[in-house]
Amino acid sequence: MGKRLLAHVFWIIAMVRLDATPVSELIDASASGDVQRVRSALASGISVDARDENGLTSLMHAAAGGHEDVARLLLSAKANPNYATEKGVTALMLAAGTGKVRVLAILLEHGARIDQTTDGGATALMVAALHAQKDCVGILLERGADRTLKAKNGNTALDMARSSKSVEVITMISPDDGAAHSLPETDALGVVTLLDTNEIPDPGINCTFQADGAGTTDPMRTDSRGQFRIVLKKGATYQISCDKFGRVVAFDQRLTLSRVAGPYIHQVNLRIIVETSYSSKIALENVYFDANRSDLLPPAFPALNKLVQALKANESMIVEIAGHTDATGTRERNIVLSRERADSVRAFLLRAGISAERVIAKGYGPVQPVADNATEEGRRKNRRTEVRVIRTGKGE
Repeated sequence: MGKRLLAHVFWIIAMVRLDATPVSELIDASASGDVQRVRSALASGISVDARDENGLTSLMHAAAGGHEDVARLLLSAKANPNYATEKGVTALMLAAGTGKVRVLAILLEHGARIDQTTDGGATALMVAALHAQKDCVGILLERGADRTLKAKNGNTALDMARSSKSVEVITMISPDDGAAHSLPETDALGVVTLLDTNEIPDPGINCTFQADGAGTTDPMRTDSRGQFRIVLKKGATYQISCDKFGRVVAFDQRLTLSRVAGPYIHQVNLRIIVETSYSSKIALENVYFDANRSDLLPPAFPALNKLVQALKANESMIVEIAGHTDATGTRERNIVLSRERADSVRAFLLRAGISAERVIAKGYGPVQPVADNATEEGRRKNRRTEVRVIRTGKGE
């Protein structure tokens, strides 16, 4: 389906490579990469966005040919990087589909819309993925291309990558799919997510899977996203048990994997009803962040250094770094943002020599306010980072 959807795109690419009769001096010079001729053509008054009989501009020809200097010259002359053919094909798509990495980067630097679509809904990322142009895929993802967009036929960039059978590109777009492709035919990748009673990802939980008639897997620990990955056997049935800081939960529902051919990812979503008990909760002083950012700021360092000293003084202590936000914005975004901020604090502690097993990071978003979100003062109090002591080690 993806190849039919993008047939027009790649017909144009083939035409650009073979066309020997361009309709103007500017387009001919751009297609051949002749900078001096392009400069002369522009000086003669030819419109920089003139199109040939196929609807292609000089910039599109330069993009498909990978002519960096010509592309820069045309853009400096105000060529529109977002002009499209009747089918919606752009210079960015032509560069992506033909692997012209440097021209792709130049177009993005000059305002090419990264998620612009054809009339069939295809994006530059889909084009690059379909033709296994891994370097272009890498740049597009780095610059924020939306890998979740769907073309009108329902295909995503990942579907295009699967069509190309490039495991490397598949992995770039979806690391889980890449990992599943690398497994033996008998194995599946389990992506396990644990949520607490508030539907918040629960980190620091150790889980084991026991297959019928076989042994138990090594414990796997959830990260700050409440997730871990585990290799399981296709067709097997498992009993799942999780240890939440000494309190063990054995899930009644058993997990049975299908026997399917090819790469297989099995999503496992579990809810933990055991609440974590904390011996104390302490708000960290001056641990604030710029709006919508998770980078630590210098005023936070004194409080964090004191926390490092406390953890080093008691090597049995286990703590949770709890990130909180006010209620501004969506719940989902605030949970992610608070988790990223808690992760930043955890990373600071790990760099200071604290063992990773002793520190978990959890983002609560807006669900545990300490003040009224209707006032600025209340919102300020709710935007906080706490240390919650799970285990002191003293007398335990």
